[in-house]
Amino acid sequence: MKIKDQIRSRREKLGMSALELANRSEVSETAVRWWESGRSSPSRRKAKLLEVALSFQLDWTEGAAPAGSAATAASSIDPTDVELLLSICRLPHDAKQLMSQLSRFLEGEVASRRKAQDEAHDLRAQIAADAMQPSQDPAPALPPPAPIAASKPRLAAAKPIKPIKPKRP
Repeated sequence: MKIKDQIRSRREKLGMSALELANRSEVSETAVRWWESGRSSPSRRKAKLLEVALSFQLDWTEGAAPAGSAATAASSIDPTDVELLLSICRLPHDAKQLMSQLSRFLEGEVASRRKAQDEAHDLRAQIAADAMQPSQDPAPALPPPAPIAASKPRLAAAKPIKPIKPKRP
């Protein structure tokens, strides 16, 4: 089943509106509609939020995984994550509580930044869409430019030059 169909069928199975799914997954309703129509696909980051909101894991192979390539749970775990979890397990109880608080704080910060980025993206998309649509009201016509007065430079009337007479001694 295609991603778009997985999203729509799971949302409908849960009796959720597109707006409700958008709010739960911290995206716009337009994004949900685009995913469900196949116009776009969610990014990995948004897909994780979507999966949490739908309590469902998307099948990115869309059912077309080649035979013999079934991934095991062990192959999908990052070894550095295992090392990190083991080091956290060795911490004293108070330190684990601080790590938990830090994790919740960082998750909130990341979520708020994602939301701000999504809102900025939606705003840019709306501005671009508005710019592409022709305006309903034609722009007011500018008045024609005022005529420039044709002025010729006036020359002062030339006085006749009198010949200079030589002085007599």
